[in-house]
Amino acid sequence: MDLAATADGGCVESVAGRFQPDPGWAALVDETARRFRVEASPAFPLEVTLSFRNRGCYAIRSVHLEYPPDGIDPAMLPRQVRLLLSEFSATDGFRDEASIELRRDRKVSFSLPGSPRARFVRLVIDGNQGSPDGVAIGRIRVIGDRAPSGHAVDLAGPEYPGRAIAGHVSGAFSPRNLIAGPVARPGGLPGHEPWASRPGDGLPVTIDLIPFRAAPAFLETVVLDTRLDRESFAGSAPRVVDVQVSDEAQGSFASVGKLELSSSPAAQMFRLAPPGNGFPCRRVRLVVESLEGPGDRCALREASLFGRFRQIPGPGPVAECEPNDSPSYADPVLVGETLTGVVDSSDVDFIDLATTPDGGRLEVEGRRLEGTLVGLSRAGVRLFFVPVGIIDSRLVLPRISRPAGGRVMLRLAAASGTPGKMDYRCRLLRSKAADSDREVNDRLVCPRRVSIEPSDFAVLDGVLDQASDVDVFSFVVPPGQGRSYAFFLSKVPDRDTLFTLSGPDPDSSLGIPVTAGPPPLIRVVDDTPHPAQEAFSGFVAEAPGEYFISVSSRQPPGPIGPGAYTLTVKQRPTE
Repeated sequence: MDLAATADGGCVESVAGRFQPDPGWAALVDETARRFRVEASPAFPLEVTLSFRNRGCYAIRSVHLEYPPDGIDPAMLPRQVRLLLSEFSATDGFRDEASIELRRDRKVSFSLPGSPRARFVRLVIDGNQGSPDGVAIGRIRVIGDRAPSGHAVDLAGPEYPGRAIAGHVSGAFSPRNLIAGPVARPGGLPGHEPWASRPGDGLPVTIDLIPFRAAPAFLETVVLDTRLDRESFAGSAPRVVDVQVSDEAQGSFASVGKLELSSSPAAQMFRLAPPGNGFPCRRVRLVVESLEGPGDRCALREASLFGRFRQIPGPGPVAECEPNDSPSYADPVLVGETLTGVVDSSDVDFIDLATTPDGGRLEVEGRRLEGTLVGLSRAGVRLFFVPVGIIDSRLVLPRISRPAGGRVMLRLAAASGTPGKMDYRCRLLRSKAADSDREVNDRLVCPRRVSIEPSDFAVLDGVLDQASDVDVFSFVVPPGQGRSYAFFLSKVPDRDTLFTLSGPDPDSSLGIPVTAGPPPLIRVVDDTPHPAQEAFSGFVAEAPGEYFISVSSRQPPGPIGPGAYTLTVKQRPTE
């Protein structure tokens, strides 16, 4: 897999450091020549940090530096470059893997025996070939493979790998603004206070951490960040911390090691066990036994746990907790690549569709799978969810485009009542359709908004131009008394057409589609086994929010001619 980083972003999620291809750094980056560049006399060393889509973990085989096009002063080429990798954080935990002295060649490669795993790749440029005008590189290519299931993950919180402190925290040691439930953001980020015990509580201070989803895991590494404001927290950083684990939901803890922290403010990593031989745990307790000074409270910027989720036998089938059971660890599939996986009756997999800006076509193959498209904004707010129905052989969804700065994911689960494990295969194909051939609402992140006034109606015309076409409409139910809606669908002649209505789900921030229940948990499906000229469905919306209507053809895969339909939506206030 080529995880290339070019001056227009490439396949990496982000590039950090002064030396970067980011439009926000226009004074430092020349994008027209598709190259990385720092102008004027740079202060060495320069750093380039690459993070992959979804913060995925990859087995890195090699890293290649390609020089910029002709016309660049060769004296601007790098002279010496060091390669560092980190499994844990974009800021800490980097280990030196290789160093190379560059000549004025066209391409230089780092070959990494053993394919070490990494979530972040950093290049440190220690100098150029003598030019006072800056440094330039054409392209950085990272070659590697997705790490196998069970790779090292941050057990402490999926939303900010390497930075979050826990899925849940209890005990005297807590963030100042902690609210009930999971921690929303880790402490120590810009604008956030460090975590601190209350003044006068004394020692020891206990920190109870529960791995994400309370999943059973093997603990291998603990990272403690003591970078604090030394004026506000003088002498408050931990000096000795006892790490304890428990493999029971309720039970005693056993010590697995004592950590002695240095007095220098830094993120300090402690490997408690070699990879693959971690301590089994369901809960982790950190007991701060002493501080670096005479402070009256304990303070810490961040704490992270790393290890592997594990299989456990239990009643019924063996349950396995995979990272991609969470949208935060969704497996990425890039345009032109294939992803395979397995789900069963107790499993849900999220697949991140790393689509091109103009969209891609998703091909899914499998038996008895239930699929849903979920769109999230940059901040993780649900934008839409669209059920794609039961996948029983092969399904191709047309022209999926991602929200600006956001993500589109496919949620796959075994259909209700399906025994055993179901294999699936996903490919993201580059869209070949011209813009003129597309309807706006074929882009599932851009549903066509419907405006309906009381005692009025809206008439929506559309075309189903292929067997896998899905047209999406949305309308907003304003606050106030419930409203009654009626839908009339003039179906495409000689075609089995599916009409689906999905409402906002108050119990899920991910917008998982609903299948039954009282309003607003409504799903209306016209399951007429034979073509009908007119289909009618109605419901009462009790809750305000955005509702989605989808119209699709349920023909077998293959080419079909275009078919027009008309959807009429009527509304009236309920009495």
